[in-house]
Amino acid sequence: MGNTLIVLTGDDWEGLFYNGKLIEEEHSIHKSELVNRMKQYQTFDVRFLWLNNMGLKWIHNEGSFPSNFEDVPKEYFG
Repeated sequence: MGNTLIVLTGDDWEGLFYNGKLIEEEHSIHKSELVNRMKQYQTFDVRFLWLNNMGLKWIHNEGSFPSNFEDVPKEYFG
């Protein structure tokens, strides 16, 4: 996965992952927070992903994002 930040959006909730680990979870990851993390981890590699309808049902049942990005089933990306 390399030196990568991932912003995963599910309905009104966002998770920020760095190298596959959840580092922040909020209703919205603010641009300033994302830029600060980019500086902190010295990366320009940022990926934005969204959950599809199945993923939204899944995240509602889970109540929060998993601590590892790899635990999000790939079929839930829209």
